[in-house]
Amino acid sequence: MSLSIMALRHSSFNISAKRWEVALLCIVSALSILFVDRSTPRGAAAASFYVVIVLISLWEETEEFSIGVATFCSLLTTLGFFISKSDGPLDVAIGNRFIALFLIWMTTLLIIQHKKV
Repeated sequence: MSLSIMALRHSSFNISAKRWEVALLCIVSALSILFVDRSTPRGAAAASFYVVIVLISLWEETEEFSIGVATFCSLLTTLGFFISKSDGPLDVAIGNRFIALFLIWMTTLLIIQHKKV
């Protein structure tokens, strides 16, 4: 009996460790994209790379994790608009941000549907 309790504790520890690893990978990757986004002109579509971060959230089983990652990426997309170089037309920059937000959330919805199956 004590052996099964130890196995249960060990397996729950691995799930927790996996979640932290995936979260750390998402955070570091998202901040790297934010750095690239900051270095490019406002009209560049660097924010669309946040979709990759949302796809990384597939490695975690819960839907809440994917929603949290999408929210974090959405915030960084908005922040990137304000901290990136102000080169290029403003309407193109705003349009690219809206497209990036649309891609992030459509990918999140597809991930949630996939996790429900």
